[in-house]
Amino acid sequence: MSENLAIKVLTLLVFNLTVIALLTLIFFVSKTLIRLYLEKKHRVPGYKFKTRIVTIFVTLTLIPSILLFVIASGLITAYVDRWLNPQIKVPLENALSIASIFYDREKDQALSEARKVLSGQSPSEGFDVERLYAMPENPTETLRRAFEGKEGTEVISTQHGDIIRAVVPLRESGNLKGVLVVERVLSPEIVRQAEKIRAAYED
Repeated sequence: MSENLAIKVLTLLVFNLTVIALLTLIFFVSKTLIRLYLEKKHRVPGYKFKTRIVTIFVTLTLIPSILLFVIASGLITAYVDRWLNPQIKVPLENALSIASIFYDREKDQALSEARKVLSGQSPSEGFDVERLYAMPENPTETLRRAFEGKEGTEVISTQHGDIIRAVVPLRESGNLKGVLVVERVLSPEIVRQAEKIRAAYED
């Protein structure tokens, strides 16, 4: 932590010194140019020679100094971006992890409800139950696997919110006769917030 602080202080110090040096150089060059202008205006002998000398001086000092300033500015910007990105990423990663845990918990709960209904109990409030005895057209992978005898969960995204779906096989005398589908629709606001977190993290 102290090493990072020292690097930050040193970087800012170098940047400030570069700015001060550049401003000082611009001041003296401007002062010299004004003096040359006045000498030219009053036809002071030797002003042409001084103009050439100043032109060479400006070329050899001011232009490299400006380039140095641009390079230093770029380095500062790159360092600040590199320093800020982890500071921003950590909270976003935590928020994304919380959203993922929430969805996993919802899927586990839906699967638990499906097993409960399969055992003959009534579903909890907020869950919709449907029994399918034939595979629908364009089934999802989870539905297809359920008709093969494997339970599972999935998230279906719609305009009205995400649907948390659990599917378990329906058996009679050991034979597969269909599937039991239990669904719950999440609030659109929850879905929007989760999408914002995901989009911010990917950006």
